[in-house]
Amino acid sequence: MNVCTTEQHSARVKRRAAQALHELGWSVKDRYDAFDGELKDEFLLGKKGHLVKKQAPAEEA
Repeated sequence: MNVCTTEQHSARVKRRAAQALHELGWSVKDRYDAFDGELKDEFLLGKKGHLVKKQAPAEEA
């Protein structure tokens, strides 16, 4: 989980790590506050402490 909270990794690596945490269903409740701002734009903290991917905004036709 430290990959998502340090400046040592690129945004791409952080995003992939967050995606893996989301897919595995691991709780990040204790560390979500330290997540990079870009990750917080893409993922929310769910009720049980798991990452929830934000829905893409609907495009107008």
